[in-house]
Amino acid sequence: MRRIGTVGVVAAVTAIAAGMAAAIGRLVGSGAAGTTSGAPSLGTGTTTGTGATTSSTSSGGAAGGRTPAGQKIGPASAVPVGGAASFIDPIQHIPAYVVQPVKGTFVAFSAVCTHAGCTVGFERSVQEFVCPCHGSIFDAKTGAVLQGPAPSPLPSLTVAEGADGELYVDS
Repeated sequence: MRRIGTVGVVAAVTAIAAGMAAAIGRLVGSGAAGTTSGAPSLGTGTTTGTGATTSSTSSGGAAGGRTPAGQKIGPASAVPVGGAASFIDPIQHIPAYVVQPVKGTFVAFSAVCTHAGCTVGFERSVQEFVCPCHGSIFDAKTGAVLQGPAPSPLPSLTVAEGADGELYVDS
Protein backbone atom coordinates (compact mmCIF):
# COMPACT_ATOMS: atom_id res chain seq x y z
CA MET A 1 0.00 0.00 0.00
CA ARG A 2 2.76 2.39 0.89
CA ARG A 3 4.41 1.79 -2.51
CA ILE A 4 1.17 2.61 -4.37
CA GLY A 5 0.79 5.82 -2.35
CA THR A 6 4.34 6.89 -3.19
CA VAL A 7 3.79 6.24 -6.91
CA GLY A 8 0.60 8.32 -6.78
CA VAL A 9 2.37 11.22 -5.08
CA VAL A 10 5.21 11.14 -7.64
CA ALA A 11 2.69 11.10 -10.52
CA ALA A 12 0.77 14.03 -9.04
CA VAL A 13 3.94 16.08 -8.52
CA THR A 14 5.06 15.32 -12.10
CA ALA A 15 1.69 16.41 -13.51
CA ILE A 16 1.74 19.65 -11.51
CA ALA A 17 5.32 20.40 -12.61
CA ALA A 18 4.43 19.82 -16.28
CA GLY A 19 1.43 22.15 -15.99
CA MET A 20 3.54 24.84 -14.36
CA ALA A 21 6.21 24.51 -17.07
CA ALA A 22 3.60 24.98 -19.79
CA ALA A 23 2.10 28.01 -18.03
CA ILE A 24 5.51 29.61 -17.53
CA GLY A 25 6.37 28.91 -21.17
CA ARG A 26 3.20 30.68 -22.30
CA LEU A 27 3.98 33.70 -20.13
CA VAL A 28 7.63 33.89 -21.15
CA GLY A 29 6.90 33.07 -24.81
CA SER A 30 4.21 35.73 -25.21
CA GLY A 31 6.60 38.43 -24.08
CA ALA A 32 9.36 37.22 -26.40
CA ALA A 33 7.36 36.88 -29.61
CA GLY A 34 8.71 40.08 -31.13
CA THR A 35 12.26 39.69 -29.89
CA THR A 36 13.17 36.21 -31.06
CA SER A 37 16.11 36.15 -33.46
CA GLY A 38 15.27 37.83 -36.76
CA ALA A 39 11.66 38.71 -35.89
CA PRO A 40 10.88 42.40 -35.37
CA SER A 41 7.41 43.48 -34.33
CA LEU A 42 5.07 45.05 -36.89
CA GLY A 43 3.12 47.12 -34.38
CA THR A 44 1.40 47.41 -31.06
CA GLY A 45 -2.24 46.46 -30.89
CA THR A 46 -3.28 47.93 -34.23
CA THR A 47 -2.84 44.74 -36.19
CA THR A 48 -5.16 41.87 -36.90
CA GLY A 49 -5.54 38.35 -38.12
CA THR A 50 -8.45 35.98 -38.09
CA GLY A 51 -7.31 32.45 -37.50
CA ALA A 52 -8.15 31.41 -41.06
CA THR A 53 -6.89 28.00 -42.03
CA THR A 54 -5.60 28.95 -45.45
CA SER A 55 -2.69 31.13 -46.45
CA SER A 56 -2.24 33.30 -49.48
CA THR A 57 0.78 35.04 -50.85
CA SER A 58 1.36 38.36 -52.46
CA SER A 59 3.85 39.33 -55.08
CA GLY A 60 4.04 43.07 -54.78
CA GLY A 61 0.68 44.71 -54.32
CA ALA A 62 -3.04 44.48 -54.79
CA ALA A 63 -4.45 44.00 -58.25
CA GLY A 64 -5.33 47.28 -59.93
CA GLY A 65 -3.81 49.30 -57.08
CA ARG A 66 -6.69 48.44 -54.74
CA THR A 67 -6.32 47.79 -51.05
CA PRO A 68 -6.61 44.09 -50.17
CA ALA A 69 -9.40 42.89 -47.90
CA GLY A 70 -8.59 42.72 -44.21
CA GLN A 71 -6.88 44.95 -41.74
CA LYS A 72 -3.47 46.55 -42.00
CA ILE A 73 -0.79 44.91 -39.86
CA GLY A 74 2.23 46.98 -40.87
CA PRO A 75 4.66 47.73 -43.68
CA ALA A 76 5.90 44.92 -45.90
CA SER A 77 9.34 46.53 -45.67
CA ALA A 78 9.48 45.57 -41.97
CA VAL A 79 9.62 41.88 -42.93
CA PRO A 80 13.07 41.02 -44.27
CA VAL A 81 13.48 38.50 -47.07
CA GLY A 82 14.12 35.19 -45.32
CA GLY A 83 12.84 36.69 -42.08
CA ALA A 84 9.71 37.23 -40.06
CA ALA A 85 7.95 39.92 -38.05
CA SER A 86 5.57 39.38 -35.18
CA PHE A 87 2.18 40.99 -34.61
CA ILE A 88 -0.74 40.49 -32.25
CA ASP A 89 -4.01 39.25 -33.68
CA PRO A 90 -6.47 41.54 -31.87
CA ILE A 91 -9.49 39.41 -32.78
CA GLN A 92 -8.12 36.31 -31.06
CA HIS A 93 -5.65 38.29 -28.92
CA ILE A 94 -2.85 35.89 -29.78
CA PRO A 95 0.65 36.37 -31.20
CA ALA A 96 1.30 35.68 -34.88
CA TYR A 97 4.10 35.94 -37.43
CA VAL A 98 4.31 37.08 -41.02
CA VAL A 99 7.21 35.56 -43.00
CA GLN A 100 8.74 36.60 -46.33
CA PRO A 101 10.38 33.34 -47.51
CA VAL A 102 11.28 34.85 -50.92
CA LYS A 103 11.15 38.44 -52.11
CA GLY A 104 7.56 39.63 -52.50
CA THR A 105 5.90 36.49 -51.07
CA PHE A 106 4.31 36.67 -47.62
CA VAL A 107 2.76 33.97 -45.43
CA ALA A 108 1.38 34.33 -41.91
CA PHE A 109 0.82 31.90 -39.05
CA SER A 110 -0.44 31.83 -35.50
CA ALA A 111 2.51 31.78 -33.09
CA VAL A 112 0.61 29.52 -30.67
CA CYS A 113 2.00 25.98 -30.56
CA THR A 114 -0.65 23.37 -31.32
CA HIS A 115 0.68 21.11 -28.56
CA ALA A 116 0.27 23.05 -25.31
CA GLY A 117 -0.41 26.64 -26.36
CA CYS A 118 3.06 28.08 -25.77
CA THR A 119 4.30 30.91 -28.01
CA VAL A 120 6.80 29.75 -30.62
CA GLY A 121 9.87 31.75 -31.58
CA PHE A 122 11.29 32.31 -35.05
CA GLU A 123 14.77 31.00 -35.84
CA ARG A 124 15.91 32.78 -38.99
CA SER A 125 19.08 30.71 -39.51
CA VAL A 126 17.04 27.55 -40.06
CA GLN A 127 13.70 29.08 -41.20
CA GLU A 128 11.78 27.40 -38.39
CA PHE A 129 9.43 28.22 -35.54
CA VAL A 130 10.56 26.57 -32.30
CA CYS A 131 8.44 25.98 -29.22
CA PRO A 132 10.37 26.69 -26.01
CA CYS A 133 8.10 24.51 -23.85
CA HIS A 134 8.37 21.02 -25.31
CA GLY A 135 10.60 21.32 -28.37
CA SER A 136 8.12 21.21 -31.25
CA ILE A 137 9.52 22.61 -34.49
CA PHE A 138 7.49 24.01 -37.40
CA ASP A 139 8.47 24.94 -40.97
CA ALA A 140 8.37 28.75 -41.28
CA LYS A 141 7.26 28.59 -44.93
CA THR A 142 4.34 26.20 -44.45
CA GLY A 143 3.63 25.93 -40.71
CA ALA A 144 4.04 22.13 -40.98
CA VAL A 145 5.23 20.15 -37.96
CA LEU A 146 8.87 19.12 -38.45
CA GLN A 147 9.29 17.69 -34.94
CA GLY A 148 6.67 16.86 -32.32
CA PRO A 149 5.06 16.60 -29.88
CA ALA A 150 2.81 19.14 -31.67
CA PRO A 151 -0.06 17.18 -33.28
CA SER A 152 -0.84 19.61 -36.10
CA PRO A 153 0.63 22.52 -38.09
CA LEU A 154 0.47 26.13 -36.98
CA PRO A 155 -2.81 27.69 -38.19
CA SER A 156 -2.19 29.91 -41.20
CA LEU A 157 -3.60 33.38 -41.75
CA THR A 158 -4.39 34.97 -45.11
CA VAL A 159 -2.01 37.85 -45.83
CA ALA A 160 -1.55 40.17 -48.83
CA GLU A 161 0.55 43.20 -49.67
CA GLY A 162 -1.33 46.29 -50.77
CA ALA A 163 -0.29 48.76 -53.44
CA ASP A 164 0.53 51.08 -50.54
CA GLY A 165 3.31 48.72 -49.39
CA GLU A 166 1.35 47.67 -46.30
CA LEU A 167 0.48 44.11 -45.31
CA TYR A 168 -3.16 43.15 -44.67
CA VAL A 169 -4.48 40.07 -42.86
CA ASP A 170 -7.96 38.75 -43.69
CA SER A 171 -10.13 35.77 -42.87
